[in-house]
Amino acid sequence: MKNENGFSLVELLIAITLLAIGLLAVAGMQSTAINYNAWANRLSTATSLAQEVMEDFLARDSTDAIFQTDAPAATYDFDLNTSATSIDITGAGTFTATYNIDADAPATNVATITVTVTGGSRTVTLVSYKRAI
Repeated sequence: MKNENGFSLVELLIAITLLAIGLLAVAGMQSTAINYNAWANRLSTATSLAQEVMEDFLARDSTDAIFQTDAPAATYDFDLNTSATSIDITGAGTFTATYNIDADAPATNVATITVTVTGGSRTVTLVSYKRAI
């Protein structure tokens, strides 16, 4: 029996323990990755909505009355067919948008547009300028 080669019970227990520790570490990393993916999804959604609102303002005619006077902290309506002022995105949350238009700032006939989208535990703010005639 002294010449027989193989694993002892102690070696097998050590190998199983090391494997278990490795699998627990992988499970922890997977949980962290899922949480950060959900966070990134909410941030991407908020950013996309802010860009959509900003593009809506930038696409308007420069003679539009909204660029002629200040509009402080107005709520943006995502759907003109309903009275709802928020939008619910499946998997990301409910988002609202506000905008602020500062006419004649930073120069005459230039309006500063500030869009803020809040929701999904994220807030995204975009600032742009529109020439107003």
